[in-house]
Amino acid sequence: MNKRGISNYVLLAIILLAFLMIGADGCQMPGGTKPTNVSSFGLSISFVESAPPTQAVVNQPFKIYVDLNNSGGQDIAAGKARLFLSGVSGNFQGIVLEKQNSALLPRKSNVFSGGSERLSFAENAKFTSSLINPFSQHFVLTSCYDYATTIETSLCIGKGNTICNITGEKIAANSNSAAPIQISSMTEQIVGNKLLIKFTIQNKGTAGEVYSSDADCSKLQTSDINEMLKKDVVKIAVTTAEQGLSCNLISEQAPYNSIQALSGNARIGQISCEKDISALSESYPTPIKIILQYKYRESRDKTISILPA
Repeated sequence: MNKRGISNYVLLAIILLAFLMIGADGCQMPGGTKPTNVSSFGLSISFVESAPPTQAVVNQPFKIYVDLNNSGGQDIAAGKARLFLSGVSGNFQGIVLEKQNSALLPRKSNVFSGGSERLSFAENAKFTSSLINPFSQHFVLTSCYDYATTIETSLCIGKGNTICNITGEKIAANSNSAAPIQISSMTEQIVGNKLLIKFTIQNKGTAGEVYSSDADCSKLQTSDINEMLKKDVVKIAVTTAEQGLSCNLISEQAPYNSIQALSGNARIGQISCEKDISALSESYPTPIKIILQYKYRESRDKTISILPA
């Protein structure tokens, strides 16, 4: 093959690649919404580098600072994020064991990296006991904060036609707001004269735990048995214009009975809803909005070495 033929093949390959890239970038979900990856972060916490340091000397002061950043899609009001420092023995002086955010931490957006704050657990922490050999100290930082997830999608009410389809996944990549708790799947199914809707609530956070919105952070920190029973529970509110739609939920008050409603509590996992469609002669799409509220709890740790003086 001569050089001209090779050049033509190269040019054709470049044009084909360009069309493929344009097509992938222009691919959109129904309704013209481009899929986006939604973060599963909420409040991010971290020890500040060198505060505490990796090594400290007996009776020599050091600092303990913690950075907070709201990396999700829900504002955190002042005082609604509580931080606990554990693993601190009586050998230390000058360390505060509990702090909370002093100001509003706005949610993250396309133009804003999210509200942040630096908390000081110690300005002049000291290990005061005498040592002969180095001592390894393990600090554990635990956050416990109020958060919420907003989910918006569309349902097909009826038996399905050219206007909308019953079959198929109803949760798109951008249906959830950025948060550790998300609805990962929602499907519809017709059984007799009933439209069944099933959706799955999932903890997508990184090693965090979810508790009901009324859980007490201080009691969770002490492993209070009554508060620990609130694990894997969220408060849920379903908003829709559809009459007759109800979901299998749990009442918010003891004895926490099973109820058919659009608001209440729900356990992490699959939730079922239903609507009688026997009187419907046609199908139509309708929006649905779900808000999940909860306490979210996760920990970070850091080990430092205490050296003899």
